[in-house]
Amino acid sequence: MLKFNSDGKFKIMQISDAQDLPLVRKSLVRMINRACDVLQPDLVLFTGDNILGNHINDAVIGTKQIASGHDATRARVELAIRHIVLPLEKRKIPFAVLYGNHDDMNCIEKAEQSEIYGSYSSCIGSGADIGAGCGTYDIPIMSSDGSKRAFTVWMLDSAGKYADGSRYTTVSRDKIDWMLCRNKEIQKDFGVLPSFVFQHVPIPETVRLIRECKRTPESIEHDGHFYELDPQKAHGTLGEYPDVCSENVGEFEALKEMGGVLAAVAGHDHLNCFEGKVDDIDIIQTACASFRCYGNEMRGVRLFELDERKPFEYSTRTVTYFDLFKKTPLSVMRYINDADDKEKLKYGIWAGTAATAAIGALMIAVGKRK
Repeated sequence: MLKFNSDGKFKIMQISDAQDLPLVRKSLVRMINRACDVLQPDLVLFTGDNILGNHINDAVIGTKQIASGHDATRARVELAIRHIVLPLEKRKIPFAVLYGNHDDMNCIEKAEQSEIYGSYSSCIGSGADIGAGCGTYDIPIMSSDGSKRAFTVWMLDSAGKYADGSRYTTVSRDKIDWMLCRNKEIQKDFGVLPSFVFQHVPIPETVRLIRECKRTPESIEHDGHFYELDPQKAHGTLGEYPDVCSENVGEFEALKEMGGVLAAVAGHDHLNCFEGKVDDIDIIQTACASFRCYGNEMRGVRLFELDERKPFEYSTRTVTYFDLFKKTPLSVMRYINDADDKEKLKYGIWAGTAATAAIGALMIAVGKRK
């Protein structure tokens, strides 16, 4: 049972788009380990694209498939999951998961991945289908004395593939209806409670936090136009145009109807890391944690801090790789070596090092000849 601590506090750590493979980038694992030790979360949420499912059977170098079939693929999925979950399992930190568009881009369906996550003793939410589809459920956080529900974490499935193999990137209306019905049940017993809504793909209203602008070094381009965060509505980093749910099924109106929803939180867009407000509900995007895919120096985790004595207030902040490790020569070199978007710089350093070594060897050889 999750409950507020004796001091009335509770910390949630979000890891979005960890997106790695059986041969994991070590900087990702180091970052999760350090974040757990420094932030000491009471609950960790993996909010989709937890593994890079479409490349799960790739060779170490290139995209040649070195495994196929259910059993071989499952073994590789299990190993990829193990890398990101083990830091929590070792520390006995409760964790829960939902899924993104990359997780089931292979023959291991979300339901089967749910079994893998659920096999860990620290897993308190594997996204198993409880009647609303895999990846949609609620997590209660009880009062510090354990007598009543004090907070709700909603986990909504927003991406994956249908039974016919076609893909979707939206929250379906049936999931919204399930959440509304479940919320009424909770309110009947506990009244209106504060809550967060987590999903992988951002809610459509996210685009209301940005505005068109003239081209600047900080603006981003989309379809020939330039955009920035509207400073009257949001703050943080806009690194790409929000790739929101493909359909608007009335989710935001449902969140307002529910009452108590403090924030709608998503990942998906690796370069975006911002917080804003639309109609009294905070809309938050969290940058990726992955080093294997595109990203920027906002790579890290997001922390949410709750206080039982101020139930409808919270604080949140992003904790980046460099917040955790500082910019030391070693941490910078590890970052460059592992981050996909630093490949040109990495290869340049390697080439320069090799050239320097070659010149040194040549000078030694010439010296010996003399």
